Amino acid sequence: GVQSCFAGVFLVKKVSAVQSLSIVALDALRVDAAPEGFPAKALAADDPILWEVEESLGCVLEPGIVIEAEWCELENELCFISLLKSVAPQWPTTFASQVGDNSNDEA
Repeated sequence: GVQSCFAGVFLVKKVSAVQSLSIVALDALRVDAAPEGFPAKALAADDPILWEVEESLGCVLEPGIVIEAEWCELENELCFISLLKSVAPQWPTTFASQVGDNSNDEA
């Protein structure tokens, strides 16, 4: 059963196919308040989690994708999403900060 819940923004680091499933390794970029109903999992930035998904979803995930969601962790330490908020590549944030840094070089 569910042992804890948490929320935040996580970066996909690695996707591994296992039988008809995929195990996705993610690192916390930002930890938000946990959803109510289960004990909150203590997490900090850069903490890793493992997310179990169907292989059909795992094959479209790749390192660098950022997922914002509410999560539940099972007793086997694998997680699932209870509320998906957003899925996006990490590059828009990185690109925007690089564009801002380069604007001073054009003068």
